[in-house]
Amino acid sequence: MSINPSHLPPTFRETPTFFALTLAFHLSNLKFIVEKSKFLSSNKNTNGDSDRRADSIWSSRVWRRRFFFASLAVILIAALFAVPIAWKKPVSTTGIPFAISAEERELLELVEKSAFDFFWNECNTDNGLIKDRASYRYKTPLDYSPSTIAGAGYALSGYCIGVEKGWITREQAYNRALRTLQFFSRMQEVHGFFYHFVDIKSGVRTWKSELSPIDSTLFIAGALHAGQYFKGTEVEKLSRELYERMDWPWMMNGGRTLALGWSPEKGFQEWRWDHYSEAVLMYLLAIGSPTHPLPPSVWHELSRPMSRYGEHTCIASAPLFTHQYPQVWFDLRNKHDDYADYFQNSIQATLANRQFCIDEMTNFSTYGPNVWGLTACQAPDGYHAYGAKPGRALHDGTIAPTAAIGSIVFTPRESIDFIKYVYQKYPQFWGHYGFTDAFNLDKNWQSQEVLAIDQGTIMLMIENFLTGQVWREFMQNDAVQRGMKLAGFIEGKMSGNNQEIICEYFESKLDQQPTAVIPLLTAPPVIDGNPGDWHVDTQIMLDPKTNLEDGSIQRVGDIHADVRIAYDERALYILAVVKDDELVTLQTDPTKIFLDDLVEIYIDPENNNLAWGSSNDFQIGLTPSSPEGGGARSWAWFQKFDGGENIRVASSVRANDYVIEAAIDWKFLGVTPLPGKIMQLNVAVNDKDISNKAKLTWFFHDPGITLGRVILGGKL
Repeated sequence: MSINPSHLPPTFRETPTFFALTLAFHLSNLKFIVEKSKFLSSNKNTNGDSDRRADSIWSSRVWRRRFFFASLAVILIAALFAVPIAWKKPVSTTGIPFAISAEERELLELVEKSAFDFFWNECNTDNGLIKDRASYRYKTPLDYSPSTIAGAGYALSGYCIGVEKGWITREQAYNRALRTLQFFSRMQEVHGFFYHFVDIKSGVRTWKSELSPIDSTLFIAGALHAGQYFKGTEVEKLSRELYERMDWPWMMNGGRTLALGWSPEKGFQEWRWDHYSEAVLMYLLAIGSPTHPLPPSVWHELSRPMSRYGEHTCIASAPLFTHQYPQVWFDLRNKHDDYADYFQNSIQATLANRQFCIDEMTNFSTYGPNVWGLTACQAPDGYHAYGAKPGRALHDGTIAPTAAIGSIVFTPRESIDFIKYVYQKYPQFWGHYGFTDAFNLDKNWQSQEVLAIDQGTIMLMIENFLTGQVWREFMQNDAVQRGMKLAGFIEGKMSGNNQEIICEYFESKLDQQPTAVIPLLTAPPVIDGNPGDWHVDTQIMLDPKTNLEDGSIQRVGDIHADVRIAYDERALYILAVVKDDELVTLQTDPTKIFLDDLVEIYIDPENNNLAWGSSNDFQIGLTPSSPEGGGARSWAWFQKFDGGENIRVASSVRANDYVIEAAIDWKFLGVTPLPGKIMQLNVAVNDKDISNKAKLTWFFHDPGITLGRVILGGKL
């Protein structure tokens, strides 16, 4: 493989050129010594016996010849050893102990420098704000995109790297960092948190974006790193002040975990940061806060569902960025808490992600042993949080270089091989800021842009791999150490795994569409929430180990459902017995019962794929009770009402489960119920525990939308 020399000069001390110059230097020294000896021998010394003895030695032709040939022999022997080293010298990195060749190091620094150039060039130098994205081929104007506050955090760490690499001076880095922090100190904020996207000139909220705790955290992590690097300066002072004004308890909004975000129009978002993800970074900094800390108990509220894909067992979180972001700054090597060794967990998650791509090679030509990595990135139709098993596998053949490269500290060989292969085989994916954000060979598509958060992950993770600089400096912060200590981290390897595998994420594939036969009843059940008069065997069982579509399960036995379906000439009957250890029914607005524990029924009566929102298709929610203690409720979202007399629903809540019974009239569904009729149908159960959420589903394939297949039984 060859590196295009026009991109960057090579790592000079590891090249044949450097060796040749070194050899020339020593030869010139030898020539000087010989000439010196000639000079000494040609001059008479009158300064005593010792000087005369020296002159007589150097004047000896025999000694001059011996010294010349001895020195030449030493140089030639050194050359024999130095030549192969100059071409193939293994370089031991200090960040992650892993031997790489000089050419591999050169390529890594090329990719890292290209990412650094994005932050240096795509910055509003008046205030330090960074573009969310930019073309990776052409120069873009300042207002090409809004600024992402997370990008500013990556930039602040990047400036520290740039100094050590010699790309910029210390003064340049300090001035840029100071200007950034000064602007953030007076920029629009609420309780110390910043809006996700802001105008790159004014810093005012744009796109009606949310007040984002995670993006504010990514910014503050970079700020704290810069403060540590420029310790004892105004940069350190401002970074500390910005961190100390973040009101973490306010963002809890009375819950047990942090709210996903806040906006002036809608207040706090319903969803929460309640599971293992990039939130690990956020919670460790929140717990360690010197002014507005969260109690250490929040650390134990995060669900960490263990799952397996092939030979790899890890916490299920499908997109690779969720494993990368916390460890961009936190050095979690050789450390663990009561739940996991997160560094080793990320190794397994990355290897599983790669293996998933290899296993899908027959379906997607982009994928392969050297082209892998599913994570959030630009997509042919927008932006998607792509991911692989274990977790919800959302993918369409789109690969993001930040996925593989950002995992270089976890999978050095596999990540370096990705860089080498794509750099050499697909030169069209390379631009002045490195690789394009994403590409898809099946769709003949590549992004024309790079994104700040993806470039930042590439830059910082390569540096952690090469030198460990970001880890080393960030971990010196007292608040960082305090947060880890209060969360229960200790040094050393974790013996075994403290968590049982409790879930396997559901992946819908068209060739695995299930079929169920719905029996014809001679006598309909009474819709009273009592399953005693049902004499139909379970047809659909929803279990976390086979049917988890989204979210996470906290405990063994948390959620499970047995579903039975039957019909007669009047109605379609549903019985669901749901095991749920924490029943949540808080919504007074029937249109929002999807935020409660509920059973969902999706129906495509014409078996022609469900059209989302169509009045001819159905998404019906059934919830066991109301906040006022009333009975069960229903809501048909596509028809925008509760179904009236067409949907009869009842429920009962027992010690460890709840029962939902419903009758949905055929006339409401627009169906004549003849034996042998085929429909598409899906049953899903939503579990909305206070601290996390999960969804079990029978079969739902999107895009499509294809549901499970049901056949009306009985005699024709």
